[in-house]
Order: sequence, then structure tokens, then C-alpha cells
Amino acid sequence: MGGLFQNKKVVIMGLGIHGGGLAAAQWFFKEGAEVIVTDTKDRDALSRSIHELDEYCRRERLSHGKKKYHSIEYILGGHREKDFETADLIVRNPGVPPTSRFLAIAREKGVPIENEASLFLKLTPGLYTIGVTGTRGKSTTTSLLYQMLYAMRPGTRMGGNIATSALFGLLDIARERNAKMGDPIVMELSSWQLESLADSHQSPTLALMTNIYPDHLDRHTSMEEYIGAKKNIYLFQKPGERVVMNYDNAITRELGEELGEERVLWFSQKNPKLKKGAFVTTGHSHGGQKGEEEIHIRLHGKEERICALKDIPLPGEHMVDTVLRAAMAARWFGVPANMIADAIAAFKGVPGRLEFLGYQKDRYVYNDTTATTPEATRAALQALEKHNGSLYLIAGGSHKNLDFTELGKDIAKDVAGVVLFSGTATPHLATAIGDAGYKGPLEMANSMEEAVMKAWKMSRRDDTILLSPACASFGMFLHEFDRGDRFIQAVKAIQK
Repeated sequence: MGGLFQNKKVVIMGLGIHGGGLAAAQWFFKEGAEVIVTDTKDRDALSRSIHELDEYCRRERLSHGKKKYHSIEYILGGHREKDFETADLIVRNPGVPPTSRFLAIAREKGVPIENEASLFLKLTPGLYTIGVTGTRGKSTTTSLLYQMLYAMRPGTRMGGNIATSALFGLLDIARERNAKMGDPIVMELSSWQLESLADSHQSPTLALMTNIYPDHLDRHTSMEEYIGAKKNIYLFQKPGERVVMNYDNAITRELGEELGEERVLWFSQKNPKLKKGAFVTTGHSHGGQKGEEEIHIRLHGKEERICALKDIPLPGEHMVDTVLRAAMAARWFGVPANMIADAIAAFKGVPGRLEFLGYQKDRYVYNDTTATTPEATRAALQALEKHNGSLYLIAGGSHKNLDFTELGKDIAKDVAGVVLFSGTATPHLATAIGDAGYKGPLEMANSMEEAVMKAWKMSRRDDTILLSPACASFGMFLHEFDRGDRFIQAVKAIQK
């Protein structure tokens, strides 16, 4: 299918700095398209992505000297209406809102609008795809499920919203190799990526929804709109395809009950009586010890033991949820219970997700930079309930119109000291902490280095320091992974 877009005018709307726009531009250039990259950011802000794209194009030309390529055209610092009127295809970065007036122009002219997720599904018919979405736990679930599937099928691939794994980077492999072998692709899909599935009427073969809590309400106009975007992960499935749903989350339980018993594979920590699903139970002896808490799966009228909770190497109830949903999806795909158990035992987590950085300069240090919602930070505090010494939290950042009330109560109860980054969300978080009766020290920081230094000065030997912002990273950092990298660097720079 090489050259499918030869000489087609393709507008990449949003080059960005995360890699998705870059991977799309590279792929369409290689396909022989006339690529226009347009972004509201200027050349300086996008210099790293532009340099990488130009280098890719240069290498591609050198490697395939007889092939016809079109030079990339850059329209930066804004968009041109004519590009959206005359294009054959618009590929929008997930950060571009669907209400953009330029997208409206394209729709009026009948120009197709896609993103990497919708195009990937459209260009890989017949491929077994597993989509993972939800408010919390997407990346960890995607990574663990990938390891479970890889144990049985080494051709399994992983991509999507998870860092450095853009779907366009996997597209040729998926079309040429995986489709022939039947190996699955595990995709992490954000609500922003899922928006375009409504236009293309595409959904993954197996959909997995971790949970739903308020998030991205700075982008989505309401919770109903946010939930509607998430539902696209299963709305267009074919007969016989399935959805893995969280029985313990009120919103996903309601969505699952609407779908009906036949389509849903449940997971639950609280309900061991599920007719079909993964659950936590005690007192069984299916290879385990009587009275021991275990994870079991009930499927096709048969119940199997997967592992004991004590065999899960990472702490917290959220990790039990992660294991339950990944195990359910893997077992449905056909991975044997023993392979699932081995993958669980070997799992070391995902960088930036409650990542234990070790005993650093007399402190126990955790990097939870991807906690961009209050619920995610609450989960981190719960997971570290048995932390060493006193707990000191670094949090704050940009607002997503979320409620910090319950997080404030948890901080007042569990945290000895707080350092907050400056940002639009920080005053709201500080108010919630104060209203909850917090009495410990609370300081502000205008850089990561300042935040880490203040947390160190507050704490003592053998205390625990946790970066878990509960907010977006925009403003002070490029993105949450940049924030985590700077945290690691600042910790290393601390002098005893």
C-alpha cells in the first residue's frame, strides 16, 4: 500500500513537541504526499521538532534517490484558511480542539479530518487492536497488558498516547507484518484522540476503560462531553467485539450496564460474584493459600486463579485495579493464566507513574509526574500510606477546572509538608488544603530546583518526598515528562 497518499495535499495541523505531529509528517512525507505543517507556535518554539523532521526528510531522500518527494511546507505562528479549503486530508494534533474555526472551514468544504488514532484504525482493517482509555491508569495498564501479550506473541506492539510511541511510527509494521501474523497492537488513547473516531466510525477490537473521573474540563465543555469522547472507544465495534469495564467506578459501571451483559468483561476489587470478569477474592485454594487475597478470572463458565495480591510488586489499590483489567483483557485474548502471572511478577512500572527513584541523599524519593488530576495524586498518597518517615509533597501547576476538595482533605491528613509550583491551579489547591485544616508548612516555588530544595529543607533523614502535581504541566514545563526529567535532575543535584 506504499504511496497511498502520493501527491495528495495533507495538512498536519499541530506539529507539537510530543512526537505525534512529527511522526505523522514523517509518514506522509515518506508516502509522497504534499505535506503542509501548520502550527500556532513559532519556529523557535518548535525548533527541535522541525530539526528532527528536516533531518528525517534528508535521510529519506538519500536512501531512496529515485523516489519523488515533495518538500515540507511550514506555516508557523498561525494557520491559513486556504490550506483547509484545498487539502485532501487534515490530520489534527490531539491538542487542537474540535471547535477550531479552521476545522469548521474544512468540514464546510468536505475535507476529511482525521487524527493518528482514527487513521491507524482505518488503514489497518482486520488487525486485532486493543484500545485503553480512562482518566487514570492508562499508561500503566497499556504497558502491563503489552508485557502479558508479548509473552505469548512477541510480535505484539504498543503505541498511542503513551510517551515516545506514536501510532504513525508503528503503522508500516502493523500493515506489513502484524496484520499477517495476527499479532495485536495495544494502544493508549486519550479523550482527545478518541474524538475523531466519531467521524470515522472506528473502534478497537477490544476496548478497555480503566475509570472515569472529572478531567480536561478546560478542553471539554462538560463531563457529558468528556464521557462522550471516551465512549467512542467502543461505540463502533463490530459484533462479537468486547469491552473491559470497571465495575467499581460509578460512571463506567453505568456505561457497562447500558451495553449489556454479553459485550462487557468486568473487573472489580469489591465484587467477587461477577458472572464474567476479573475480581479479588479470599478463601479459595486454586493453587493458592486458603484465606489469602487473590486475583481470579471467571470466563466461559470456568474460574482460574491468576496470582495473590502479595505477588503484585508495586504498591497501592490502583495497581490492583491495573492488574485486574490487564489480566482480564489478556485472558480474553487467550494468554494463559501462568503467563499473565509471570508478567505481573516481573512488572517494574512505567517511568513517571509513582516511580520509585530509590534512597536519594538520605530521602526516599518518588516521581509521579504523570499525576495530572486530583484523583491521581490521591491514589499516590493512598499507595504510599506505609511510607518511610514523614511524607512531603511537591504539587501544583496549570488548571484543568477540576475540584481539589477531597485531595485537600487527604493532604491535611497524610502530608507533613507541601511545596506548590506557581500556576493557575495552585491558588485553588492551596485553598482546598487550607480549608481542610492543614497545619504543616506550605511554600511556593517558581522552578523545579527551588521546589526540590525546599522539600529537602522541610524534610529529615529517612523521610519520603513525592512529586505528584495533581495539575497539568503547561507554563513552567514542556509537558509532564519534561517535569519528571527535571525532578530527577534536581534530586541528583542536591548536596548532602
